[in-house]
Amino acid sequence: METILALAWPDWIAIAISAFALIVAVLSWRASIQATRAAIYERRYEVYADAEKFISAWLRDGRPDMDELRTLVGAWSRSHFLFDEKVTVYLRKIWTDAVDADYANKVIAKKAQGDRSNAIEKASALHLEHADYDKLRAVFMDKLKVKP
Repeated sequence: METILALAWPDWIAIAISAFALIVAVLSWRASIQATRAAIYERRYEVYADAEKFISAWLRDGRPDMDELRTLVGAWSRSHFLFDEKVTVYLRKIWTDAVDADYANKVIAKKAQGDRSNAIEKASALHLEHADYDKLRAVFMDKLKVKP
């Protein structure tokens, strides 16, 4: 019976190559996981950036930019696959409230029928609720933090 010390040098080379191959496989596996995390982060950040872009216009103009609504709807659609329900529900609320605020602004401008004073209150309340970067960040932050 051979002992481990009695192995010939070709056997030692085979063991060394196997150990090296194992190390390379582990490092490749870790690199693959990091690359996957980076790709997911990039996709999630795109959703966040689209929502931030929509809210920025709302903050800047005092009313939602309905031309940018498709960007927000696209972010909402992608959020189903990238985030938990909390983010998806939040984006949907921004979307539906933006539609309500747009209608309220039409009533204020007398381009639609309705009670102007109620429309002013509604548009103002929705603006105050959604033109808030801190709220947006709070909803997204758990999923955008990079974990080691």
